[in-house]
Amino acid sequence: MGILKFGRTQFSEAVARQLNDIATSPKWREEIDEADKAKVAVRTELKQQLDTLNERFDAQLEQASAKRWEVERHLDDLRKRLPVQIREAEEACVVARGAVWAIEQAKGKEELDIKRELYDSRDTRIDEYYMHISDAWNMINHLTREEFVFTGKYNVWTQRPILETESNGSEVKAAMDILRAAQKKVEELALMPLLRAEISERLIAISKEIAPTIKKFSLSCPVLNADGEVELSDSRLSNYLVLRANGVECVEDLPPPDPKDLTSTPASRIKEKRTAIAMGAGSVNAATIGDLGVHRARQSRSGGSSSSGLVNRSAKWWRNRKEIDDIDGQ
Repeated sequence: MGILKFGRTQFSEAVARQLNDIATSPKWREEIDEADKAKVAVRTELKQQLDTLNERFDAQLEQASAKRWEVERHLDDLRKRLPVQIREAEEACVVARGAVWAIEQAKGKEELDIKRELYDSRDTRIDEYYMHISDAWNMINHLTREEFVFTGKYNVWTQRPILETESNGSEVKAAMDILRAAQKKVEELALMPLLRAEISERLIAISKEIAPTIKKFSLSCPVLNADGEVELSDSRLSNYLVLRANGVECVEDLPPPDPKDLTSTPASRIKEKRTAIAMGAGSVNAATIGDLGVHRARQSRSGGSSSSGLVNRSAKWWRNRKEIDDIDGQ
């Protein structure tokens, strides 16, 4: 073997000879042979693994393949049978819905028939009592009062009085809720199998519950007299008087004048007659609840504005002045 050639720039001639001696020594050759044998041993093991792949995996692969084909056949079968099953399920659903509908219809018809018989045989005092509560509820619905009140303070820049709004809206709502609950109780009486005396006891109890609320708004409360018949606790006031008692009346609430009076009666007498008619309880010409639908929706009772320079006048003063002017102008 010749001497290994190394670049002159790397090693000197002596160093090159030493390296060549090491590379050609028996010990070095033995180490190279050992490394070669180890490499061959690794390759031999890998070759054995390669040769036994089929032996080691074919059985498992066959089992997995058999399972796969079984599952795929089942899936195909389901896909074929699924539309049929869906159609059968839909038909069963239609039948079930029809059964539910038929039962609901039968239940509803029986309920209506039973309620009709109960209503037909009810104590008619319930209707009259319910009507009085409904009238009171409708009237209270128009008794919301809203006014501007001087707070005693002035704007630091304009020196104008500061006003705030006062309203009885919460009281009106609470009263309407009480009457609505009473209406529900009266409605339930129409379906209850009670004796006349028992119904009288229930109505008397309801009257005791709602009397303070109704009388608070100057309305008459339905009660039972000595004969057990429904009547009002007091003489019914006209709607105008109820509105005036609650401080929410205005000139539009007066009943319209008689057409005959427009041609033969002076304006002052027309005003007096209209007022007298409104004061008469139960007058056929008195304003009805239906007539109040538009006029009750008043946003403010003040009648003035802060820009008029006269805000120190009370809201009621402005309202009374406006109503007097409206009446005199008719």
